[in-house]
Amino acid sequence: MPNHVHGILIVGATLAVALKERAGASPAPTIGEIIGTFKSICVLEWLRYIEENKIATVAKFWQRNYYEHIIRDEESLNRIREYIRYNPLRWDLDRENPHRIGEDEFEIWFKRKLKEN
Repeated sequence: MPNHVHGILIVGATLAVALKERAGASPAPTIGEIIGTFKSICVLEWLRYIEENKIATVAKFWQRNYYEHIIRDEESLNRIREYIRYNPLRWDLDRENPHRIGEDEFEIWFKRKLKEN
């Protein structure tokens, strides 16, 4: 997308299992720590790129926060995967598009799912 990124984080073990296996080690990172690290790495690489290419630019790279949602079933996972895959084709319907011309069917479904949980 022109102004944002989507992703799915898959956690392979519960925190309790991770702690038991890593006795004495620090606990598994939180989602906030993972996202923070990802954002930091991206900014550092961008700064390196603009310095190496002598690009004079000043801009905000990331928004202050991020949006998260816990995927609870296969149906939701498949819908979200499909949404991410085809999202660039629906830019005209995206709520982040200042020239939006309609509402995305996934967004309607997702709002309904949030109300159910």
